[in-house]
Amino acid sequence: MSRANNKNEAGRSRKQKIILIDGTLREGEQSAGVFFTAREKIKLIRLMDKAGIDIADCGMPAVSKDEFNAIKKLAALKDVSIRIGASVRCLPAEIELFSRTGANDCFIIVPVSDIHIKEKFRMTRGEYIEYVKKCVSYADGLKIAGIHLALEDMSRTDEDFYLKLINAVRDLGLRSVKAVYLCDTVGVALPEKIRCQVETVLKELNRGSGAADGVRSACHIGVGVHCHNDYGLALANTLSAYDAGAEYITFTQNGIGERAGNAKYHELVMALVNLKKCGLKVDNSYISKLSKTVEEISGIMLSAIEPVVGFNAFRHESGIHVSGLLRDRKIYEQYRPEDIGRKNEYVLGKHTGTALVCKLLKELFPGDDFSREEMLEILKVVKACRMSVKKNDYAAMRRSLRAFYEKALGGVKISEFIKIVKSVKNERI
Repeated sequence: MSRANNKNEAGRSRKQKIILIDGTLREGEQSAGVFFTAREKIKLIRLMDKAGIDIADCGMPAVSKDEFNAIKKLAALKDVSIRIGASVRCLPAEIELFSRTGANDCFIIVPVSDIHIKEKFRMTRGEYIEYVKKCVSYADGLKIAGIHLALEDMSRTDEDFYLKLINAVRDLGLRSVKAVYLCDTVGVALPEKIRCQVETVLKELNRGSGAADGVRSACHIGVGVHCHNDYGLALANTLSAYDAGAEYITFTQNGIGERAGNAKYHELVMALVNLKKCGLKVDNSYISKLSKTVEEISGIMLSAIEPVVGFNAFRHESGIHVSGLLRDRKIYEQYRPEDIGRKNEYVLGKHTGTALVCKLLKELFPGDDFSREEMLEILKVVKACRMSVKKNDYAAMRRSLRAFYEKALGGVKISEFIKIVKSVKNERI
């Protein structure tokens, strides 16, 4: 299991365990138009396992029989150490269905905002707390090893209420309850709010529960975080939660997920390791492999300027930058691309300087001597060559990519849906 030993931004020394939870196979697959086959899920699980990820949320058993069977296959894998989990709604029937998959970790989605409780469950707050307690106790009675409560829409929930609910679950004293997750379901929280919420929940969990003697000491409930990226804040919010003491950190590969997605694994891990100095036991050489694999099987393409894994992430054209890199790569590369399965590249173009031209002339024409005038003429022609490129293909490629997305991510068309309905209707007549 991953471990970290560091100081947070406030300077408070701590020894904090970090548990990495990959939601690609559940949250990621909920991206509009995305689907994974059972074989693709197995391929990704093996890569996640090699990367050192702790837990994978592999889907929702209630979605379909195929989904149930796929999760069951993943749970039966003998050659991986990654823990297999799955998500369920806060419904006894779905919890029972999970128990038959053989998976280890059950992520129970527990809506906590008033709009969710009112519209989905038709209960008062008090009734709902009792209902959640019964569902959690039911899961424990089914011998589910790891129960995780994802507090849906917590960022828009009254603090007094979610603390009452958390206290009620804590006071059950169940060892099987591993963590409660602060879910910024619609991506509206700012980092300072996430940090405050994590600190508040941790303080509440760590104080005396008021339950029977020994109950609090018999169990430890951690705090997790699940952030959406609607305002581009998923990474910042996740790091803020980490700084505040969150242990269970969720993400997806390439950030794929509902709407604008979630925190991205490649950004998150590199920030934790390189910027937060968090000693995660992960193999970063699999970062690029995981990203490319998900890009290929999801149909969602990454931007060329995507941090860490993007096409241009380690490509350099500017003369100033290339000159510095040729002296010492640390001048413009904070970490080695080779460490994550990448390599850097120097690009000839409009902004190329003499340093790169000199380097290439020495490498490609080792027996020839070039005057400064010849070198400058070569540089002039290189710049003109690049500037003469027509951009007609750019618009064509954009149209092509748009057409690809409509086909690959478009889902079942309404016209097809109408045909399906008529076909089923006719079969029943």
